[in-house]
Amino acid sequence: NSQRYENTMVAFFDDCIEKYGSRAIITYSWLITQVFVLMGFIGGCVTASSNDEGSDGSKSAAFVAVWTTLLLLALSFGGTMVLRKYCTPLAVGFFLGVCLMMSMHTFNLLIIFAGLADGAATDAEADADNTFAAFCFFLSVCYAMFSVILIRFRNDLINVGPVSEGAGASLAANAAQNEADPSMMTPQAGAAGAAPVSV
Repeated sequence: NSQRYENTMVAFFDDCIEKYGSRAIITYSWLITQVFVLMGFIGGCVTASSNDEGSDGSKSAAFVAVWTTLLLLALSFGGTMVLRKYCTPLAVGFFLGVCLMMSMHTFNLLIIFAGLADGAATDAEADADNTFAAFCFFLSVCYAMFSVILIRFRNDLINVGPVSEGAGASLAANAAQNEADPSMMTPQAGAAGAAPVSV
């Protein structure tokens, strides 16, 4: 059964690649995540306001809600910059790690705010905490799914990443020449692979 499930998922990803392209799949999944980030931002502001105004509200919970929304916005900006401009192996790897950590972070907040809702002094605070906990659940799932997609297609993202036209053409020409005749390596390629010389 596990082998059949794995083959089904592989076939699903292959069909998506053939129909839409790996870059489009990454882009659409990131946009879907941003929709939930916007909802989480609104829910976080409501939760912070509800906990801060009430006399029995948790000031710590209000701070955590605000801080989390700021982290979500920062990740949204940074992730969009990586996908649009900085498709280097280091940037993509760092982006992937942050997405995984954000998935775990929002899952932890789901547990915390669900517990705070049970002990809330008023119905308004309980509703606000439950709402933010629900958004944290969806964000955790979205970031986890996006991380899986990014792991699956990370090489395609890096390979088709934006580079300057002059540098890209030069690197492509040098690579083709080196593959055709290794003895005709360009000075740049030879220098990059040369061993250090002791003086």
